[in-house]
Amino acid sequence: MKKISLIIIILAFTAVSVKTQNFLIDQFKLTGRHIFEKKGAKKWVVWQELIDEKRGESVFNKNFAEAKGTEAKFDLTKIKDKETIYHISAQGERFTQKYKIRVFESDKISSFLYKSGNNPDLRTYIFVPKTVDSNTRILLVMHGLSRNADEYIASWEIWAAENNYIVIAPYFDEENWKGSAMYNLGNIFTDDGVRKNRSEWSFQIVEDIYKMVKKGFGLKRNYFDIFGHSAGGQFVHRFALFMPDSDLRLAIAANSGWYTLPDLEQKFPYGLKHPRLSFTRGDMLKWSRRHVFIMRGTDDTERTENLRQTPEADAQGQNRSDRAGFMFEKIKSVNPETNWRLLDVPNVAHSQKAMAGDVQKVLEQFNSRASAH
Repeated sequence: MKKISLIIIILAFTAVSVKTQNFLIDQFKLTGRHIFEKKGAKKWVVWQELIDEKRGESVFNKNFAEAKGTEAKFDLTKIKDKETIYHISAQGERFTQKYKIRVFESDKISSFLYKSGNNPDLRTYIFVPKTVDSNTRILLVMHGLSRNADEYIASWEIWAAENNYIVIAPYFDEENWKGSAMYNLGNIFTDDGVRKNRSEWSFQIVEDIYKMVKKGFGLKRNYFDIFGHSAGGQFVHRFALFMPDSDLRLAIAANSGWYTLPDLEQKFPYGLKHPRLSFTRGDMLKWSRRHVFIMRGTDDTERTENLRQTPEADAQGQNRSDRAGFMFEKIKSVNPETNWRLLDVPNVAHSQKAMAGDVQKVLEQFNSRASAH
């Protein structure tokens, strides 16, 4: 009798669990009419959430749309200057399936707020081409010291539309990501040198944003490319080191102010010596085998106040152009057959906008070679 009673209790508990079970499907879509299907669904309810892209204020429209049956069609529109999210529930007798749909207008720059754990929210600019499909590639664009991610992504609109790229430009604001330590040095350590949880690294957050967008749009290519200029270039070459297992395919670091060298004897951040780091010669070899392009404008030779001028930085050269060459020679000393390349861009000074065209040519050539193989 006791065994039968126990079985009845288990079955009853399972029935209640199934009845209240919720599923969440998180997707990214272009504005337009979308069809949803769910076997056993009887009712569909849609809430619209609008988040001001500048102020971050959120407003819900809880009576946006409803439908009945196993199939529902909804017109999901991106509202200008608002991050637009649709919360859709498909309700049946024993389930509630939930969808969270972020909607973007094609061939235009918009943004979304990326949330992760206890980290500050990160406003992330994005450009989605109208040609987006499972073969679309992703490019991450990293801003410089001016923290002007919106201006950086604007340099990529036309090219991305023509080359079927989603471009993502995370905005690491100065208030929440102060100085080089929290942004282009990866936010790896606290001020007193304690190593932070990996989920707090700016490197990891950027990797996670890529994964979110890739999954949201259902892309099948298991890689991304990344470009950064100035402080963004610093971020990029360090990302290639500290994220050895990432999906990074090609890293392009342009006009970086200074570098973390492949030197196990020099103290971090100028080298890799640190009590809470454990890099080996094998790690440096792995770093040297990644596809990293160092690009420098031939006219980027001024010693401005934004150029770090510590003894360690000056040992790399007196200006950004010299320091790029110094870094390249250092990586070649680790591995003469390195996959790194040093590319000069004639008649260009310290300008991400002026560099963008040559960076785009590098990406086109790299894609052509990859397709040929």
